[in-house]
Amino acid sequence: CYEVGSFLTLHPVQKMTVIPVARYMALCVSASLIYIWNIALVLCKTQNDAYPLSYLFAIGAGAAYLCVLRRWAKERKVMLDRLRRFSIRDCHCELEIDRTLVYGNIRTLMAVSRGEDISEE
Repeated sequence: CYEVGSFLTLHPVQKMTVIPVARYMALCVSASLIYIWNIALVLCKTQNDAYPLSYLFAIGAGAAYLCVLRRWAKERKVMLDRLRRFSIRDCHCELEIDRTLVYGNIRTLMAVSRGEDISEE
């Protein structure tokens, strides 16, 4: 929360890039499916009658990959919605006494970004 609050203090929300973890899972799944697809093709070439099975595998793998991409799209939409409604007041602090420190740091960051003098008395 502190990092998001600090970023949004200095930049508009449109500048924030959100990269969900599911994107990397989709990449790993696709790489695995391509590897298995190539093994299936090699095996099917040695047995000509099993060649159509490789296409069934490709259809199943493609459907699984689409499910992963759909999940990623849903997660991304939820993240962007949460980001649009972000409020530092809704953040959870592990220790509630840290909240005043976090608010103070963000207040200082905002003052510095506006060019205000923050020298301590």
